[in-house]
Amino acid sequence: PTPHLLDTRAMAKIALGKYSDAQHDLSSALDEGESVSLRFHLAYANYMDRDLGSAEQEMRQAIELGINPHIMHPAERKIYNRIINDLDLQSLAMN
Repeated sequence: PTPHLLDTRAMAKIALGKYSDAQHDLSSALDEGESVSLRFHLAYANYMDRDLGSAEQEMRQAIELGINPHIMHPAERKIYNRIINDLDLQSLAMN
């Protein structure tokens, strides 16, 4: 599958609580190339799996890649804000 399809499948797996499967799909997609949305979604999968260290690492990479919450869908912006606040990354994040 293409990175885009792996990303879509991973988000479905997150919704089903299959975080490990989602992490695998997102890691496979990232093997094909760097993407801010893939990093963000991997941070989300890690966060939901309560792997906060990995979630923070992925979120920091997404921030370095220029993640912009202002262009996100409102549902994803809510997730972004929750992760940023819970991981205390406000000073690094775009507001």
